[in-house]
Amino acid sequence: MYLESILHDLAPNYLPRYKEISGGISGKKYRSVLAYVLSHSAGREFLWFGENWFLANYGGVVSYAGVRLETNTGTPIRGRNVIVRPGIACEERDLRQLFVLMEFMVERLVRLLGKPKSAEDHETNNERIIWLRDEKYIERKQKKVLRNIFDVRNQFAHSINSAGLLRYYGANLSDCYSVRNSDSSCGLAKHYFVDDVYNVSEHLLDKYRKVQGDQIDIVALGEALEIVAAS
Repeated sequence: MYLESILHDLAPNYLPRYKEISGGISGKKYRSVLAYVLSHSAGREFLWFGENWFLANYGGVVSYAGVRLETNTGTPIRGRNVIVRPGIACEERDLRQLFVLMEFMVERLVRLLGKPKSAEDHETNNERIIWLRDEKYIERKQKKVLRNIFDVRNQFAHSINSAGLLRYYGANLSDCYSVRNSDSSCGLAKHYFVDDVYNVSEHLLDKYRKVQGDQIDIVALGEALEIVAAS
């Protein structure tokens, strides 16, 4: 599914060849084939967002996930924000996926938009956010929101407290997690974490999807498929 979708978008002429060899690729073998093809054609860092799924290759380790959403009549909902999935909970597992995807997307976006890799390779999330603002890819308000989102990420990485006790704009995360789950008797928060992440990630995803194809060397992709076919 994942590789076929990428081929459909970038190199439809390779689809017939892929379909010839894909019949014998399944399960663990499919994951290893994905890792090989992506590493051969895009390097060891790769992130791709489909309509309702994501595919990541980091250091040769492949991760992917997706959820099919439908309306009450069974009509597929397209273009879902796969970073902030429906029902995302204020729990360790959900927050880890959110932060990994946000951080990886911002890093890859900065690379793809043309910022050269620093000689020491010690760029921080804050430096990337500043660059995005300086180059006018985000607005001042989005810059502040992103900084606060990554501040929660840093707390999450270094705190032993429960997720609900992390702080966002001065409030416990459990008290300002999502406007849908808020307790109106406690008053409205100025910022809700999930809603802020959704809005800023929608903006970044729109820019990312336009350049994500630049990660792939089409010729190398074809070579990788032929090597897989011969193996």
